[in-house]
Amino acid sequence: MKYKVNGSPLIKFLNEIKCFEILNHALKLKAGVSIILKRNIDEATDQCNGTRLLVNDLRNNIIFIIILTGTNIRNKILVPRMNMGPTNSGLPFKF
Repeated sequence: MKYKVNGSPLIKFLNEIKCFEILNHALKLKAGVSIILKRNIDEATDQCNGTRLLVNDLRNNIIFIIILTGTNIRNKILVPRMNMGPTNSGLPFKF
């Protein structure tokens, strides 16, 4: 089967993928939404797994964040955008 784009079997195939750790559809961030950090970035500044954060601004490679929990409440930090796709999915295309 050849993979096509624009209303073809490829789009249907991608929508049918079910993974435990990945959401079925794209997650879209907006300014003003609270999120939970899912990776330890820097423990000294409370950038650890489970920290509640508030998205202040979004840029191409950086997310401007305000910390809502922990010892550094109300501190502003910069979090780099990270690719959360699978590294070795066994699929014939990259995420």
